[in-house]
Amino acid sequence: MSLWMRALIAFGAIFVLAAPFALLLASDDAVQGYVANFAEESLRSAAVSFPPILRWWALALALPNVALGLFALWQAWHLFGAYGRGVVFGPQASARLRTLGRCFIGAAVLRPATHTALMLVLTWHNPPGKRQLVVTFSSDDYLCLLFGGLLLAVSWAMAEARRLEQENAGFV
Repeated sequence: MSLWMRALIAFGAIFVLAAPFALLLASDDAVQGYVANFAEESLRSAAVSFPPILRWWALALALPNVALGLFALWQAWHLFGAYGRGVVFGPQASARLRTLGRCFIGAAVLRPATHTALMLVLTWHNPPGKRQLVVTFSSDDYLCLLFGGLLLAVSWAMAEARRLEQENAGFV
């Protein structure tokens, strides 16, 4: 299972790296479709352009999310590497889980902020009345927050179990 998970993690890393750069190559219609998913009705039918400078700004805004995603995948890569070697409850596994949980919590905060800034940048050159400030918190963000908290709790339980095991081993 560790090999399969590591293969999925590698595929995910490629996707995390490629997705923001796709914005640079996407047509105006494709970017308009992305904006329309979150924009008000008045913007959905408006024909607007997305000059290259806006796309570069959007890419720059996406880079912190890319970095956090790659860091989280790196943690998962090492976690499943340890699992593949049979180290399930070691200190490294609980530390990787703890860091992974923090990454999910960070993503739950970073994604809405990035999305808000991205919508501002993508609508910046629109005519007056067609610019958008969109602040969202989706169920995906909530699930990231929840899953991050769950991973933190599991890592704490693993560390506590390891401490108790070492303490009990001293009595025998």
